[in-house]
Amino acid sequence: MLLVHPLGMSGRVFSLDTVETSMVEVLAESGHDVWVLDHRGSIDLEVSGDGFTADSVAFHDIPAAVATVRLLTGSREVDVVGHGFGAIALLMSLGEGLEGVRSAVCSQAGIHLKVPLATRLKAGLYLPSVMQSLGIGAFRADSGGERGWKNQLLDAGLRAIPVDSGEWCTSPVCRRVTFMYGMLFEHHQLNLATHEALHELFGVVNLTVFDQLAGMVRAGQLVRADGSPGIRELKRLRLPILFLHGAENGCFLPAGTVESMRVLAEANGPGFYRHELIPGYGDMDCLIGKNAARDVFPLVLRHLEEVAG
Repeated sequence: MLLVHPLGMSGRVFSLDTVETSMVEVLAESGHDVWVLDHRGSIDLEVSGDGFTADSVAFHDIPAAVATVRLLTGSREVDVVGHGFGAIALLMSLGEGLEGVRSAVCSQAGIHLKVPLATRLKAGLYLPSVMQSLGIGAFRADSGGERGWKNQLLDAGLRAIPVDSGEWCTSPVCRRVTFMYGMLFEHHQLNLATHEALHELFGVVNLTVFDQLAGMVRAGQLVRADGSPGIRELKRLRLPILFLHGAENGCFLPAGTVESMRVLAEANGPGFYRHELIPGYGDMDCLIGKNAARDVFPLVLRHLEEVAG
């Protein structure tokens, strides 16, 4: 098993110690050999703030990781789980001809991206490009330890961003995460320890990759850094893929993965694909939620069992 983390986070999100049972623990206890990729977007790496694109992760980092796991384990094939940006990069990598992958789990994102109105508006305003023109090369979910007037002004402004009833939060990190990505979780699905650790889970994101993601939102599908289609040959995605999606996801809507499954089924046959909608969950709470080990991870295990036959 290879796990690919979301943007602005690190591989630590899969082995979270603020929940009773993490994804790594569930998979390992079920007999799987679990490997975690910290790609160049990992906040645990200094290069995460540098200008890179989804192409870099998809066409270099993931193939290198799959090849390394196969070499070190002697396994002919690897199952890969990608969450959010990790799922986007995984699909692009598979579409480019990634070898050695037996099956994939794409959590919260597919080939097609459908987003709430607020996200479409932010993408349409080209905010990443505007921020770059002002000399801002990266954005932090936390303050980076700085309490200068710029951070104080930003935090004050983010308090004015409207959120759904019941989801308003006093945490500056939580508001920054919402500004950057949209509403990433249902608060009631997180325990207090996890919510208080958000500043450790979320960090810096370079605006080059954010600009590419904004382009994907405007296009409604995956695109490369040069604007060309992110997936050029659907037949290369002719393998078992499970699409997982939180029903309340406020970043990428479930309609996107539903559309992706439909298009892939038409191209390659319906037998390869399944879509699981998870009631009461948003995006990241499908990974770090207090009950994710009970409500979400068993769906991944069932997929692996079915693939193994």
